Amino acid sequence: MTTGVRHVYAVGIGLGLVGSVAAAAGLALAGSPATGGVALASTIGLVLGFVTLFNREDFDRDHALAYRLGNWGGAVLTVALGLVMLAVGVASILAFG
Repeated sequence: MTTGVRHVYAVGIGLGLVGSVAAAAGLALAGSPATGGVALASTIGLVLGFVTLFNREDFDRDHALAYRLGNWGGAVLTVALGLVMLAVGVASILAFG
């Protein structure tokens, strides 16, 4: 399998990471630095996912068609949820900034 799926996952996780940091900043600007800190701490899962994405070897194996389609579906879903998180972060900054 080519590394194209890996890059799509990286884009989705990156969008989610930026959105999560923006949401934490919006909460801190709203006068709730403790909640902003908790939201910032929740980005650890996204960071770990991003780090382990390039250490995994299963993307390079020759899998069945169903597995590859499911993997692409997961990558597209990750990008969609990353865009949602980015929109939430931007809305948070605009609302409270």
